Amino acid sequence: MKKIITIFTFLISVSLIAGPKADLEKASKLISENKEKEAISLLEKTKPVKGEENEYEQINYALAANYISKNDEDNAKKYFQKISDNKNSKSDIAKGADQYLMALASDDSGKILYLERLSERFDNKNYEILSELNAYYVLNKLDEKASSLNKVIKEQGENFEDIVSLFTGEVLVPQDFDLANTYIKKALKSKNPKIQIEAHILLASYYLAKKDYKKVEEEVNLAEKINPSDAMLLARIGDIYKSMGNENKNYEYLKKAYKLDSKQLSIVIALIESSYDRNDKKDQNVWSGVARNLNKDVNDLELAKLFMQKEKIELAKEFAIKASKENNEANYLLFVIYINEYNKEEMLKYADKILKTGTDEEKLAVTVVKNNPELALSEIAYSNGNLNKSLEFAKKAAKKNHEADLMLAQIYIKLGDINEAKKYLESSVKNKVNVKEAKSILDKLNER
Repeated sequence: MKKIITIFTFLISVSLIAGPKADLEKASKLISENKEKEAISLLEKTKPVKGEENEYEQINYALAANYISKNDEDNAKKYFQKISDNKNSKSDIAKGADQYLMALASDDSGKILYLERLSERFDNKNYEILSELNAYYVLNKLDEKASSLNKVIKEQGENFEDIVSLFTGEVLVPQDFDLANTYIKKALKSKNPKIQIEAHILLASYYLAKKDYKKVEEEVNLAEKINPSDAMLLARIGDIYKSMGNENKNYEYLKKAYKLDSKQLSIVIALIESSYDRNDKKDQNVWSGVARNLNKDVNDLELAKLFMQKEKIELAKEFAIKASKENNEANYLLFVIYINEYNKEEMLKYADKILKTGTDEEKLAVTVVKNNPELALSEIAYSNGNLNKSLEFAKKAAKKNHEADLMLAQIYIKLGDINEAKKYLESSVKNKVNVKEAKSILDKLNER
């Protein structure tokens, strides 16, 4: 939910947006007095009043956001439901509430309900929602509803109908390929070449998942024939070959794409990556130079950041090490890379550099890590889902002090060893470290 805001931000600004409504004014005053619980209690008792529908909607949205921030899904759903039940609203808040509730619906009937509401809020003109709704109607054999929906779709023109066919097929592919294919075939007959291409790429992706590489090649060849001068299409085809494990074919298509559009930085970045994957250092250096010439802002540090985003960590590290010779900002990136690789020695080396040349925020972050590196590495491993590595570092940290007790307890809870978890929680409380959190977890475990 990208538009969810905290209750604090909402209440501070709402008076400027919503006007002087009684409950909001009182709640804002309570928040200013650091009485959040009282403010929430007040807003939870708010009743809808004619003429103040927008404010009522905003209050419920803020309450839902508050409960999401506390991982209280049930209460969040309750307030989103109040928003959704106003079928006349076409606000972004109402649309967001429907999307949230649809995603959490436990069965198809629930998903259909919120998709129907969403579609109405978009005046039945959002092809993605219509496609998903159509797919659920078809899967659940709701023929009358599907027929009525198709009339609505047809009214919006042939091209729109073809787009909905394509996206309906995409939704149906994981559920029932034969059924999906009936819609994809409609898209293949479209007068719009872009829709035809997307239909072929969709089929290629399906066959790729099935490892039917012959069929994959058939589909990408058909897509290419429709528009062989589309650089981005050729780059996508290259990426499909990459997924098949054919890096040479990927490189071939990327070079063809580059010849068609030499100004497209994303293609050049893909060529650098492909050169690295083929262990062709010469080509990697050539394409790195092309990237720098293409965009003056592209330097080793920026390339390192780009490859970090693409999760090409070794390649990112390579560029970051080059960058660190001239740019101190690269030190923090290398610190992050090494901490995620659980490389304590290199992590601490770059931490020392940051303490000399980094920003105040960077210095603060590395100081926390340096004070207890094993615990920091345990926490990173835990967040990465590597419980064994997390346990290994937490045990080392525990030899120094009791700061690691809470971490060990959390690890053992994940591992299903509740008795061992309780032992460390009790130790944390006894040694007066993270007492409040340890007691809270211990109480919940004892209630089981």
